[in-house]
Amino acid sequence: MKKSFILILFTLLAFGQTAWAQSIVSVNYVDENGMTQPVNAISLDEVASVNPNGANIGQSGFTNWYVVQGSDVVMNGQLGYNGGINLILCDGAKLTINNADGNAIKSLDETETITTLTIYVQEYGTGQLVTNAAIQTENITINGGVISVTSGGAGIYAPDFNNNIVINGGTVTASAPNGNAIEGYNVTINGGIVSATGNGGIKNGRTGITTLGYTNNTDRITATNYQNGYTASTRIKDGQYMITDNGVIVYGKLNENKLNAIAGHTLSHYTPTEWSGSGDSATDPYIIASVDDLNLLSLRTNGSDNDYSGKYFKLGANITYTPSTTWNDATSTENNFTAISGFNGHFDGNGHTISGLRIYANDNFHDQNGLFANLGPNAYIEDVTLSNARITGQAQVGGIAGNVQNGATITNCHVSNTVAVHAWGNTLQYHGGIAGVNYGTITNCVSEATVSRGNYAYGSENVGGIAGYNKGSLSNNKVFNANLTAADHYGAIAGLNDGGTLSNNYYHACTVNGTSNTVNIGVNGADITTSDGAMSIHTITKPSDITISTDPTVVY
Repeated sequence: MKKSFILILFTLLAFGQTAWAQSIVSVNYVDENGMTQPVNAISLDEVASVNPNGANIGQSGFTNWYVVQGSDVVMNGQLGYNGGINLILCDGAKLTINNADGNAIKSLDETETITTLTIYVQEYGTGQLVTNAAIQTENITINGGVISVTSGGAGIYAPDFNNNIVINGGTVTASAPNGNAIEGYNVTINGGIVSATGNGGIKNGRTGITTLGYTNNTDRITATNYQNGYTASTRIKDGQYMITDNGVIVYGKLNENKLNAIAGHTLSHYTPTEWSGSGDSATDPYIIASVDDLNLLSLRTNGSDNDYSGKYFKLGANITYTPSTTWNDATSTENNFTAISGFNGHFDGNGHTISGLRIYANDNFHDQNGLFANLGPNAYIEDVTLSNARITGQAQVGGIAGNVQNGATITNCHVSNTVAVHAWGNTLQYHGGIAGVNYGTITNCVSEATVSRGNYAYGSENVGGIAGYNKGSLSNNKVFNANLTAADHYGAIAGLNDGGTLSNNYYHACTVNGTSNTVNIGVNGADITTSDGAMSIHTITKPSDITISTDPTVVY
């Protein structure tokens, strides 16, 4: 690249610095829109040469352009700046700032409106900025380059009200063993390879927003942790999905549970693979044949208002997740799936099994969890088996669904004896093997689930083998070998039946509150004999006029 150098002599008396001759360089840079632009900029190489122990640059109230061209430009002291600074890191250039006693770069105009430090690069983006102390700014925008900040305190730091840190590209590494690596009132990552490690990762202000996203498929984000201010939030950029290195997919606004799941992991872009089939009829349904396919249904129902009313889904194979903890580990916080939310379509399990789910929600304001969080009035779920699964939540938690609305149906589903529904929190209610709360219809289902109080759980009520709370219809369901724990309102079929309909529901060999092979606890702590609504089949008596000539086999 051809560069011309114009030597301009002038006297610099501001900021207590010695006067020196500054070179104005005509140089190209790449702007925010990817366009190459020419500009005249002051040579920071020369500033560092004349002021090796630190300097103050820029003029208040103006946007000042500086450029680094040399491959070994060093300043052993703070680089303070006034006004706004646009810093160009040329291809092959490297600026190193060492300051053992304070900040590497610091905004000096705390009351000025133009106080942004903006870093630009050239075509190949190989320019480097390396510091061993913090960059403390009012606002900072990084458009590219190789930026490395290592600090004993804060790393890249802009925490005052409405101060912004924006990273649009480049490789940005911030390490702060005793502080937050990247801290701004608002932090926006639109692209680049970003690493924020140390004692703290990425933190926003009291009411700020952290936005995580990507521009290219090669972009990555890693942070030790994510910290939100009092009413602040962390979210994924609108319309994007991201995935961690251990397979957790994230999107939209991230709650505490999701922040814990992505802390310490590397986020990258995620592009869903579309389902086969049209989904318009039972004969041409959307086919779910992989973990990615099922994840996509979760993504779509949680990331938009689409409830798939009138649409048909069918499992084309067994769906197997690979968890790192056992299904009955009540202390685990592992989370590898987000419950399908607000589903109002038709889901046919086609006799297949979904296994390996770990769903963990420790938010006291978060209700409804299961394979489905909430089934709408037109939802129809059939013929699916859930195994090797653990679902933890405070209220309205079930193996198949957290909440079943009036009109919805769950039929011919099976929750195996390797499924745990755990209660978490201080106000625990509505936990069931099939559903937490049922206002719809649950029929011909079998549950062998363990329903118990998980870690940090105090008391629980409305716990049942089929439904924790029933105001709908339970018919022809069976509960075998279930293990149920509750403080109040419990039953092998339903914890509390509040005016619902019960018919031909049976249980056998269940353990309730530590008592095995229990009887007379079908619903509300008692058997309901009318229409065999919830009857124990703990014993079977052979009629006197029947002779058995071989060993009998009883099939339920």
